[in-house]
Amino acid sequence: MKKKIAIAVIFVCGILVFFVPYFFSNSWRNVELKREVIQSDIYERKDVEHAMTLVEHTFSQEMQECKMTRISYDESAYRQFADGFKKQKSDEVMVIYTDFITVSNVFHAGDHTLEPNAEYTAYPWVLRRSSAQKEWTIIGSGYGFLYT
Repeated sequence: MKKKIAIAVIFVCGILVFFVPYFFSNSWRNVELKREVIQSDIYERKDVEHAMTLVEHTFSQEMQECKMTRISYDESAYRQFADGFKKQKSDEVMVIYTDFITVSNVFHAGDHTLEPNAEYTAYPWVLRRSSAQKEWTIIGSGYGFLYT
């Protein structure tokens, strides 16, 4: 009987030694953020960089159980979606895309409901500013927000 218990304890310890590092791994925290090269005929580089910085900051606050891996600006998204998000004709709209991974087993981040342990690509963030404004404001994010 003692021999069976000892074997069971050794077996369980062996499994724990193998799986515990996996479950408590922080390797996702070391993933480097890739900021895409900014090319725009519409906005100055500093405007796009400021919008990206705002998205990065908001992302870190709202989606703490995620790790952003890439952030980019796509001018074709401006052409496709800008008019739908303008309150006034003079408003400026920008769409910033992020790629990220979720790292939690149960995941809810603010208004976002995402699958745990998943990778998301081209996740949109829509920003707007009026012609009198210098600062961008995030008006929404998510696949559903962009395509509604």
